[in-house]
Amino acid sequence: RWRQAQAADVSRHPPTSSSEINPVATATPIEPPATSTVADATPPVLAAAGKPESFPTLVTILHDDGLAADLAEALVASSSRPRGIELRPRPIGEFKKIDWAGGGPHAVVFIVSTLENEQPGEVAGACVRFFHRRSHPLDMFAGGRLTFAVLGLGDSNLLLDRQTTTARDCNQVAQRLDRRLEELGATRFCERGEADERTGNTELEPWMRTLEAAIAQRCAPNIQSQ
Repeated sequence: RWRQAQAADVSRHPPTSSSEINPVATATPIEPPATSTVADATPPVLAAAGKPESFPTLVTILHDDGLAADLAEALVASSSRPRGIELRPRPIGEFKKIDWAGGGPHAVVFIVSTLENEQPGEVAGACVRFFHRRSHPLDMFAGGRLTFAVLGLGDSNLLLDRQTTTARDCNQVAQRLDRRLEELGATRFCERGEADERTGNTELEPWMRTLEAAIAQRCAPNIQSQ
């Protein structure tokens, strides 16, 4: 539905220039509100006081299949993304190519889907299980070795036993991953986003703009010093 909404908007208002073809890319950045809920408001950018001093200017986007991959590409193509920052999308199945234990600092955006029975897809499942290993030390990502943000994609249509649902009810994979990364000492630089296919994924656009603002806020000191 997110893809259909973008296509319908373009058909009603034909672009006058090539830069208008991608509505995500030309969206006007918005300021996040002082408070927010998961389903109907923009998540806040976390306070700059907690940022690591060595936030990298390369941000990796580990994405699930389908819509998650489309969103990763939209973030890369967005005209409002921070200048001087490289956004590099990678399928989440490539998570093993990153040196999590000894490398860093890393800045990573995880885009993961929750399927039936609160489980991830087959490819994303290997990545999620890796971070949930109990053998990992709780200071694995301490000291700014990993800064992260998590976006969850779900569909509350799968929750047939409930009369009232929100995005919070269908994004358990993202919720668990977000908590686990924090347990391992990683630093969250943007509040978790959660979207619901049943309501047309209306949460996506505000969260993507907030993510861009968070990246710009964290990376600005490094860019200015180059």
